[in-house]
Amino acid sequence: MLKLSIDGTKEPTIVKQKMRVDEEVVGYLGVDKLHRPLLTGNYSLISKYASAMIVLNEVKKQDGKRNWIIELQGKVDRSGIGFMCMTSDTKTIFCQNSIRFDITYRDKHYYINRPFMQWNKDEAFLYNDENELVGRVIVSLKEQPSFSKVIYMKEPLHEIDIAFFIVVLCTALFVG
Repeated sequence: MLKLSIDGTKEPTIVKQKMRVDEEVVGYLGVDKLHRPLLTGNYSLISKYASAMIVLNEVKKQDGKRNWIIELQGKVDRSGIGFMCMTSDTKTIFCQNSIRFDITYRDKHYYINRPFMQWNKDEAFLYNDENELVGRVIVSLKEQPSFSKVIYMKEPLHEIDIAFFIVVLCTALFVG
């Protein structure tokens, strides 16, 4: 299991948050297009792990549900490689005490389950289409490191997959 920590608060800000594996800086999590949250309320996060860079851009709501496009950042342009949708409505969130995100990434299906209103910690779980846990993020106020995100991922993974897992888990944690 790969353990990765991200410095900083739960909410990404203008400052890039450093990612660390065994105390070695391996990338960052940051906000792409800083003006968008202020003007439109839409969030775009960027995750760089080693040489891979994934951008998650929030787009227009469809059927009242929030949506994001997953893009691979190239040297010149971006190419779409997936889609993420917050499928839970208010009634479902309160009845099941969790928020669900459905994800299609490189022709594979995943979903995130984010427990709602937990005491002293925030966390989100990433599952594949076989209901197997492949990733988890946690932010705890009591456990060390305080206010840092700790991400656990099932190995083996490619750099691009790690960047993808990081950006979708952190978005679910932040938005949910």
